[in-house]
Amino acid sequence: MARAQFEYDEVGNTFYYVIVSFFAVILFPLTHFLWPSLPKRTEVLKRGCRCEGDLVKRFQKEQIKPWEKAKCAIKGLVLVVLWVLFILDSDVGEIKKKYRELSKLHHPDKGGDPTTFDSIVKAYKALTDEESRENWRLYGNPDGPKATTFGIALPKWIVSEQYGGWVLGFYALIFMIILPVAVGFWWYNSIKYSADKVLLETTRLYYYFLHKTPTMEINRIIMVLAGSFEFWKKFNADVVERETDDVEVPRVMKELRNLGENKKENPLNQLI
Repeated sequence: MARAQFEYDEVGNTFYYVIVSFFAVILFPLTHFLWPSLPKRTEVLKRGCRCEGDLVKRFQKEQIKPWEKAKCAIKGLVLVVLWVLFILDSDVGEIKKKYRELSKLHHPDKGGDPTTFDSIVKAYKALTDEESRENWRLYGNPDGPKATTFGIALPKWIVSEQYGGWVLGFYALIFMIILPVAVGFWWYNSIKYSADKVLLETTRLYYYFLHKTPTMEINRIIMVLAGSFEFWKKFNADVVERETDDVEVPRVMKELRNLGENKKENPLNQLI
């Protein structure tokens, strides 16, 4: 059986199609992911709590909003730049300037290669002449339709003995190490949360107390909510633990009159 023969792109012209296609494959899902949306405003009733602590929290939330708007603006700017790069067409003036430069180098009358010069002329017509440009868009050839040929739009050096091992190693690094690690990291973090972005441990905690005491007093509800695992640094890296907590928290607990041993029930006692 004859061995299959492949024709590689020696010059590297068709390799640009691979780059553009790969760029498009990344750009479309990235647009969906980075599409800017302003943070939703939560209306707070003015007749609510007006104590000092509540006012401080409201002020801190308001301070975050400018950064949220700036973040949306940055995302929008990045998307605009990427899409401009994707849909930006060549300037006719630059094409003509480059054509004149290449003509001086490759014109047959000046010792250039006729085949190379013919390719330059075809490329120039495909980029400047409307009919040739339309043929290029429809058939991939400025002269119109022709017999279909197949090749590999990759430079030959990719499979050469000198660089083939490095390219194979790069693919192995991307698809066998980095990609599985990234997916595994994402999956490990996503399985901790429910569909409502609540930690599953917190959901189990709520279910346990709702099953144990279906009707609760307000102080018990607050106690259960305060026991959420989102407030534990082990489950939430955003929690900032202060050194003074070891001193101040026990003192506050002593001041709470109703915090007896019967209140330190499982699993809340595991959070301490």
